[in-house]
Amino acid sequence: MGTVTHADFVAGYRSGDLILHVDRKAAARFVSGRMLLPFILLPVFGLAVGVALAGWFIAGVAIFLAGFLLRWFVRSSSHGFVLTQSLYSAAFYRDALAAGAIRVTPRTAEDAPPATP
Repeated sequence: MGTVTHADFVAGYRSGDLILHVDRKAAARFVSGRMLLPFILLPVFGLAVGVALAGWFIAGVAIFLAGFLLRWFVRSSSHGFVLTQSLYSAAFYRDALAAGAIRVTPRTAEDAPPATP
């Protein structure tokens, strides 16, 4: 299937004719890069080490763990974030497609949910 425009994607996704596949690893990399997460975490980890070396070991460990929790939260929530933002922003949709974080395919008979009697 060729490239789907954002308007066609939104209409097709809402009607159920298109399926959006989100690659979790690629979405995590995409969101981390878009947020400049490495440039945020580096000073946080540096601060943690500095505080620990200054004698405040518990505070340093707490700051270090907070940095890891931030990283974990961003990576674990990136799947839903990419899905939601792709529906609302044409620029984000194009960037996510180009980064390989999302893939759009037409719904087939195998993808349809089973009919309930």
